[in-house]
Order: sequence, then C-alpha cells, then structure tokens
Amino acid sequence: MKQLPTAPTSLLVISACGLLAACSPSAGAPAYTTAAAVRAEPTQLFWGDTHLHTSYSPDAYFFGNETADPETAYRYAQGFPVFHPYHKAKIQIGTPLDFLVVADHAEMMGVPLRLFQGDERLTKTATGKRFIKMIKAGKGQDVFFEFIDGISHEPAV
Repeated sequence: MKQLPTAPTSLLVISACGLLAACSPSAGAPAYTTAAAVRAEPTQLFWGDTHLHTSYSPDAYFFGNETADPETAYRYAQGFPVFHPYHKAKIQIGTPLDFLVVADHAEMMGVPLRLFQGDERLTKTATGKRFIKMIKAGKGQDVFFEFIDGISHEPAV
C-alpha cells in the first residue's frame, strides 16, 4: 500500500502549540460573548437546503434521478419551474430558497450518467453492458449496491 507523505513530528507539535496558544483564555473573553451583546447582534433567518444530490451522484442516479442535474437544482431553488426527476410533473417552489448546497459525491461523479448516455468507454465493457441491462429491467437499486460494493472493495492508493 502506498504511504502518504507525513509532516515531521516536531512540525506537528509546534503547530499544535500554536493553535492552543491562539485559543488560550489568557486574552480574556471577547465582548460579544455577553448575553446583552448577543441580543444586540442583528439576526437574519435564511431558508435553504444544505444537502442535495443531483443526477451526477451515483446514488441519486441509480435510485431514479436521471434528469435533475445541478443546473436544474439551482433553477428550482431560484423559483423557476422544473420537471421532477421521478414523476416528470412540472413543479415549482412557492418561495425561492436563499441558498442551496449541491452535495454530489466526488467518487464516480457522472459515471452512471455517462454510461447511460452511451459513452463507449463504458458501454463496451462487460460491467457496463450488464448495468445497462439491469437498469432497463428496473433494477437500478441493485446496480447501485453493486456499484458501491465495487468501490468499497478497491485497494487503497
């Protein structure tokens, strides 16, 4: 197994001491920690979604989201009508969100999408052909679990 480079122990100890010194209570408590100071701070409530997966994530794709890409997600969050990825009805949020976090998985990002869009680098493999047949047979969840099992059993690099 390949070892990642590590920092010398002395550098880690010096860094840790620096962090501890910076957090030291010797400087006194900041003024904003009093109850009155906290109440005086302006507040604003924001509404949003902190974890949304699009068709780029393998899990979302294999569980049926074949069409809602990041652009679709952001259009929806901004209040524009979009087509729902599962039941295909036109949907629109009543009030646009203040923020949206598209939290697609980095591992295998876009691979299922490319596979089912016909990318020959994937469709000509034995696994690609088998996955396509399984999806067409309505076994997307089985493909997902096999896909994840394959990722989790790969040797560490």
